[in-house]
Amino acid sequence: LETWRRRTCATARRAREARRDALLSSCEQTAMDALIYGSITAAWGVAIQQFVPAEAQIAVACLVLATFAAAALLRPNANGGGLSVAVEPPPDVRRPYPTYDVSSSAAKKKSFEGIMPLLVDEACAELAGGYETRPDEVAWIRRVLEYNVLGGKMNRGLMVVETGITLFEARGRTVSNDDLCRFAVLGWVIEMLQAWLLVADDMMDSSLTRRGQPCWWRSGALHVVVESRRRP
Repeated sequence: LETWRRRTCATARRAREARRDALLSSCEQTAMDALIYGSITAAWGVAIQQFVPAEAQIAVACLVLATFAAAALLRPNANGGGLSVAVEPPPDVRRPYPTYDVSSSAAKKKSFEGIMPLLVDEACAELAGGYETRPDEVAWIRRVLEYNVLGGKMNRGLMVVETGITLFEARGRTVSNDDLCRFAVLGWVIEMLQAWLLVADDMMDSSLTRRGQPCWWRSGALHVVVESRRRP
């Protein structure tokens, strides 16, 4: 976890530095553009005043300004193409939510359980792709989540979903399937927090089992000296 924390902090720091450098580069480029275009405009103004007849100066000046405007619009942007205002934003790709069944208590519990694997998969994919996390570290984090979060009664998470439904209905809003799944995501966040508290509590109390299986600190996944600190 400490290695993952350091990698995450390093990645976030590099991202902040990249954003800062990009902002500074953009400001420098803007200042340079203003200097260049200002100098060229002044030079054209002097040239028009000296070499163009008075009756044609306004027309030539308008033509020059139009040329500058077209050059600015057609100038390649950071993405490699011109006319940055016409660049389409990337599509919003989102994994579709499963159908959330609320027809009975058993169906609600089953639907709630079905959300957790999606969260684990998404978290592990994010770690591997965005935080330079090694495959063995990703596998370890997956095991942490699956071993400690799953297997309980899930009362806290289920109450989050029920609370969300009640609040929406009280405001006259229709609860969609996506809303139910979002409530479940929030519910699993609460379950993860509870799991973390239970892991810490089991270590402090030197507990042996949790939810019908050895406590996390006794599962062989932790390389910490806990056994020597057990109370007599």
